[in-house]
Amino acid sequence: MKKRLLSMVLALGLLLPTAAPVFAASGSVSVTLPSFDVTLNDTEIDNDYSQYPLIVYKDITYFPMTYYDCRFLGLETGWTDAKTGLFIDTTGIQGAYHPYTQTNKNAKSYKAQIASFPITVNGQAIDNAKEEYPLLLFRDVTYFPMTWRFCVDEFNWQYSFTTADGLIISSGANAAKTYGTLPQQSNSSLLKNVVATDGKYVYYAADEGVIMSAPLTAPAQAKAAYQLPLNSYGDGKTYCLPSLSEQNGKVYLSYHNGGAIMGYDCLYTFNDKGEAVELDTSSHHLYVFGKDQFKSYAGPRPYDSNLLMLDQAGNWQKIGSSDYIYGWNWKVSSDGGEGGHTTNVAYYDGSKYFYIPAFNQASDSSETTGIHRIDVTTNETVRITPEGQEVAYFTIDNGNLYYFCDNTVYRYNLQSSTTSEVYALPQGVQNIGTIQVLNNYVYLSTINSSTSTSTIPAKLLKISPSGQVETIEEAEYLSNFTVKDDYLVVLCPEITQTSYRLIVIDKTGEIVFKSADPAAYTSTFVSDDVLYYYNTANENICSAQLK
Repeated sequence: MKKRLLSMVLALGLLLPTAAPVFAASGSVSVTLPSFDVTLNDTEIDNDYSQYPLIVYKDITYFPMTYYDCRFLGLETGWTDAKTGLFIDTTGIQGAYHPYTQTNKNAKSYKAQIASFPITVNGQAIDNAKEEYPLLLFRDVTYFPMTWRFCVDEFNWQYSFTTADGLIISSGANAAKTYGTLPQQSNSSLLKNVVATDGKYVYYAADEGVIMSAPLTAPAQAKAAYQLPLNSYGDGKTYCLPSLSEQNGKVYLSYHNGGAIMGYDCLYTFNDKGEAVELDTSSHHLYVFGKDQFKSYAGPRPYDSNLLMLDQAGNWQKIGSSDYIYGWNWKVSSDGGEGGHTTNVAYYDGSKYFYIPAFNQASDSSETTGIHRIDVTTNETVRITPEGQEVAYFTIDNGNLYYFCDNTVYRYNLQSSTTSEVYALPQGVQNIGTIQVLNNYVYLSTINSSTSTSTIPAKLLKISPSGQVETIEEAEYLSNFTVKDDYLVVLCPEITQTSYRLIVIDKTGEIVFKSADPAAYTSTFVSDDVLYYYNTANENICSAQLK
């Protein structure tokens, strides 16, 4: 079969999903819907009920360049104005398939228009008036001809056509796979994105206080895993509000029952069968390090001796000193006023030392919260951050503890007990928001100063082991980032300025996955170089190969 007869047309979405410019068009042509099957990146396309179906013009298949269709095939498009027109670039962006469906069945033939605005493909201008297979406009979306020249030479796709299988296209961009929607998922805005996974099961909130569990790659097999109680505070008809999170390959369910003072917190995890297992009902933060478990009281008001360790007999024993409040960022003013909040971060070296933010109540009013080291055999508590530094957060990487204070990142070596300065943010309108460290690469977010009216967006900075500082431009406007296995997962909110909503960086500091898919923060999980996430755009569980 000739190359031209094997060609297909790809339609590219121009702007974001909710916006479309006014296009210039000249001439009307007749187009038909394909009479053969079409499979894109292993996904069979339903042309009959698609709002933007594939079409055929002069025996060439055309594809709709919608926002999600482009990114599903590794392309990015943009439209600035009528003067610069449409640009199409092969960037390797990845994303899950997001169908644009409609209730009415499509007809077999329609009219389309020839596009007459400027078009650029991978930096090269296209004279559409001279093209044998010009770009078309159909339903206000640009359609692109999938000829050998564009599909193979420009976009580096692979495709084939047979009478039995129809048209098969692979973008070679490791496109995200979808496993289906979550049955009985709640439509409530408070519960919609309450989703977490441990790599085997996905857990999520349904209505009527039900927590569902489903095999990660077969969500249709979902079943009830836990029934939340009615909240004892209020009208008695409202279920407790759940929270789901993942830590070290385990999913945790937590919720509060009752009022702020007299109520209590409940904590559950899930076993290998996806069933809920009670851990705590006494308002504690739980810290799990393999077989070793610790917890600190996190109720309405802290008390002394609030740190416990699980002994070999399965009993909780107090550790540390009665002079300290553990797991809290606490403050005492000179007039006697006091207050603070829990921190929920800790580290255990597996044999002797436990590290956690703490406050020394026995000190004077100038005392600040700092990171402390507790000897679990002698209960000795030692502050490892300077007295004048208020520090309530840290992270661990390769035998070093990292924290920041006064817009400076510090590294504390756990072996030598020495501290060194890693990076100081230049003075200006922004402060350090939080930090993560992966393989000695330090990643920090910036936030606008509370005293500034600046509208400069958040930035993600990468500091290499040699001290080189780089701004990760793809992560502009980031909302959250965290280390998952050997990768840094970065999430950006759904705003028009953001090209990428989900970014993954490997331990060498390189971006290995960038996607337009928005994801629920608690749903991201990495195992064996595969990323799993709940796609809030198409409401599917998705996965992507990172290597």
